[in-house]
Amino acid sequence: MTLKKTVKNIVCFVALSCVPAAAFAQAAAKVGAGTAPTAAPVAYCAVTGEKIGDIKNANATRTVAGKTYYTCCPGCLPKFDAAPAKYAKIADLREDKRGLEAKLMQVNAELKAAEAAPVPKKTAVAAPVKSAAVFCAVTGESIASAKDAFASQEYNSKTYYLCCAGCVPAFKANPAKYAAAADKRATDAAAKAN
Repeated sequence: MTLKKTVKNIVCFVALSCVPAAAFAQAAAKVGAGTAPTAAPVAYCAVTGEKIGDIKNANATRTVAGKTYYTCCPGCLPKFDAAPAKYAKIADLREDKRGLEAKLMQVNAELKAAEAAPVPKKTAVAAPVKSAAVFCAVTGESIASAKDAFASQEYNSKTYYLCCAGCVPAFKANPAKYAAAADKRATDAAAKAN
């Protein structure tokens, strides 16, 4: 497009859309300086709703409440001029509808992708290990846990727990007796648990 034709298009646009002269001067200066124009917005006919494409392909433009509306052919312009508020509202609603339809398409695509995605496999969570019942090897009293025992003693490579200071010398005096009694209590407790 030649510079002369570009300036002519800008003059026509200014005349129809009431752009202030300062804005026209800036646009003309940019064109004259060789600045690449930005992508033109897509225009739709305010009367028929048909896609015009580039705004420079519009038959005519009209401004209602500061917003520019386009017509696609000479037959639409008189209709728009006869009821500008009506056609401006219709054009705005169509624009909103196109935006909503585009958003719906995006949501549908995301939904379809989410539905098609494989279900992640559940990782097995280990069941908490129940601590074995702990009893005093001498008295047979229940102890909350091994760490709560007053002391422990080793006998035949096995650990036995004691509830108090008095049980320690008793266990040491006869470990075989108290170990056997403690083993029986542990076996009985395990059988009850199952």
